[in-house]
Amino acid sequence: MIVVDVALPLRLNHAWVAYACQKASLPRPRWDHEQREWSIAGVNVVTIDDARRTARLTCEEERENELRTLVSNLVTGMMQRTRSSPSLDR
Repeated sequence: MIVVDVALPLRLNHAWVAYACQKASLPRPRWDHEQREWSIAGVNVVTIDDARRTARLTCEEERENELRTLVSNLVTGMMQRTRSSPSLDR
């Protein structure tokens, strides 16, 4: 099992997870109300702090490429958003 904790520049929400999936050509994320996590093609995303600015992504070793792509898309997309909107409420 691979576990990655990521500090994000913006709060994580469904729109950002869906954006990362779309950029990676992965299926739409599914929100599990009981587990309180998104599931995407074998990768699970969980927010792990109250401010929702840190995410933990987990996957099996055979899904490592999907995990890396999702992390990259989340961070890159959020960084581009903060640069284009400096007054954005973070």
